Amino acid sequence: MTSTLSLITFIFWVTAGLMTFIVCIINAHKTRGGRFSAAFMSLGFGTLLLATSAIVATFFSAHFGRDITQLLHDGGFVIGFILVLFASNRFLGALQK
Repeated sequence: MTSTLSLITFIFWVTAGLMTFIVCIINAHKTRGGRFSAAFMSLGFGTLLLATSAIVATFFSAHFGRDITQLLHDGGFVIGFILVLFASNRFLGALQK
């Protein structure tokens, strides 16, 4: 049975992940071909992976087991964090041009 706190966490991560992803993709489309396009795309997919890893850790541990769930969470978090760092590097590079 899912607790109220887990449902609140799920709603938060779904909302935050999807809204950030949508805003970043819209901004990437607006700046397509520009200096910030790749940075927005990377930021969008990175935050979506971060949100997905939190959702996996919250809800799927009972279905997959703790070890596989932890591996999925850690993998999604690391890849998402790398994409967010790549985005910040792209933003800094675009600002210096």
